[in-house]
Amino acid sequence: MDIMYPQKAPVSIVWLAFWSKCGYIPRMAQIGRPEKPVARRKVQFLKLRLEASEKDAFQQAADIVGIPLSAWVRERLRREAISELEAIGVRAPFLADLYPED
Repeated sequence: MDIMYPQKAPVSIVWLAFWSKCGYIPRMAQIGRPEKPVARRKVQFLKLRLEASEKDAFQQAADIVGIPLSAWVRERLRREAISELEAIGVRAPFLADLYPED
């Protein structure tokens, strides 16, 4: 290596030095799932007390179907709400989002 014309260090060494000092990876803010539109975000919470055996059974059922537990519970609750509301002639409010009436 010539003192008057030093060679540039390979990019990987430069990045390694950068990472070791600050611990931040450029583009880190871009990594991950994009945000959902505001209208599609689920912001309401439902607290539910369960026996450990009930939660284990629900988790096993969700695992069999291959979906997260919260999605499994929400799907089952929606089915029951539709069934019970239709029995008294009422349309479930969340169906308007999926199937608007003409």
